[in-house]
Amino acid sequence: MTLSEFKRAIELLEAGSYRNIRWTSCLRLQFNLIGRGDDVHEMETTNLKRHPQFDFALQTKLNWSKNVNDERDCPPQIMLGSMNPLFCVLLDLAIYLEVKFSRDGSLHSKYLFTDEVDEKAPKRCLAAYSRAVKKQVFDNPAFLELSRQTAGGLGVHSIRKFPASWIKMIGGTQDEIDVRGRWKGKSGNRVSTRYINPEQQYTDAKMAGLLCMDGPVKYEFKPGAGVGRAFFIEFVCPAINRYFPDTSLMADVLGPPLLWACFEPTLEYRIPEWIRTRVRDGYASCRPQDFPEDVNPIKKSLLVIF
Repeated sequence: MTLSEFKRAIELLEAGSYRNIRWTSCLRLQFNLIGRGDDVHEMETTNLKRHPQFDFALQTKLNWSKNVNDERDCPPQIMLGSMNPLFCVLLDLAIYLEVKFSRDGSLHSKYLFTDEVDEKAPKRCLAAYSRAVKKQVFDNPAFLELSRQTAGGLGVHSIRKFPASWIKMIGGTQDEIDVRGRWKGKSGNRVSTRYINPEQQYTDAKMAGLLCMDGPVKYEFKPGAGVGRAFFIEFVCPAINRYFPDTSLMADVLGPPLLWACFEPTLEYRIPEWIRTRVRDGYASCRPQDFPEDVNPIKKSLLVIF
């Protein structure tokens, strides 16, 4: 899969209906974590947490890769905002989770992408995801015309191969890709592997940054635009805040990307009108008097990972 094909896949799914928000979230999460299809569908919702050191980032873990044999093989992985909104996993999760928890009141979703909780639920969800991608993307005439320009076949597994290939192409090393993608390969039998801490935060963050198209960012208030965290809990992410414990501060991480998007005209197609209206009216009710009306209160500041 190429960059243009991946972009077209997201565009085709988002052109369908809001029901496809689940599948576009799967695509973006697979890309961001270099994940397998079954990785993201086995993922439990409560695995999402605010990063303990960086309050503008999330962390999670994927347990069920075929390369994973024990708990040591699935350390926490960082997720950063992206300057390019098409690839921003924080923005995507903010929209998806707020819609999901508001629409069906599902406050007991064990798995991130299905409300069913039995052991076979993730496999059924993966099968539905694969069918949707095949029917709406891979079999779409517009996509077929684009994909003919590149040799080779396409499948859901291509969504894991693409970010790994992308990082390699822009300067990541094989070992660094292995850390992000949780690959062990033959090197897993080396004695040093058993002694190196599997939680390599810098390497993982560096790879996460390379997967943030146009650069990793922190969403933050513009000078003079700031309001209290109660605003995010009440107006921006109330459903997210009801699902996650208030102490998780998830609304504080996902609120700024969603607030930014609600003031971004080019993203109206991605956010339901009722969320945009609630957020914009809520901000108008508590906007600092000196901050101009109808101006986006959030800016995206580029991050340097070191």
